[in-house]
Amino acid sequence: SPAGCFELGAGVNLNDWISGNYLKRRLGLGAARRDDVRRIADWDFAHVRIPVNEIHLYDHRERPRAAAFDRLQRVIDWSIDACLNVLLDLHEFAGHNPRHPRPIDLVNTPALLARVIHIWRDLARQVGHHSNERLAYDFLGETRAPSLEDWDRVTSAIIADIRGREPK
Repeated sequence: SPAGCFELGAGVNLNDWISGNYLKRRLGLGAARRDDVRRIADWDFAHVRIPVNEIHLYDHRERPRAAAFDRLQRVIDWSIDACLNVLLDLHEFAGHNPRHPRPIDLVNTPALLARVIHIWRDLARQVGHHSNERLAYDFLGETRAPSLEDWDRVTSAIIADIRGREPK
């Protein structure tokens, strides 16, 4: 692929590494460690996908939770240090839960689209200093839109906002 482009390759999902997991805590299983990331790299994976949820990153007043962002930054750094690319996925946010049977309609809910853009603006500000060759964004994990045209309008709005700060 062209120089400067993110390559996906085979990857593994790091579900619950940032958001936490009630069952893992109840079983006494510890948080992710640098050795876990190195092991994933040793298994010849090319990338890790890190899903994040708004409720774990922000408090009820929409203020960033420092501990969650520190943990996110640590996992991204560990992954890049282990020569793994990172795909950051906004998986759940207010108004969108992938397990809900109805598709989300961000096109016809301007306040919700504005909220998603705000979250991505903040995420990009927090982690956007990494190379485009190592970090990519998955704007809305498992989102279903009423139509492809609707989905294109949503992603175009998010991309336009992020590109204002990250042109490449």
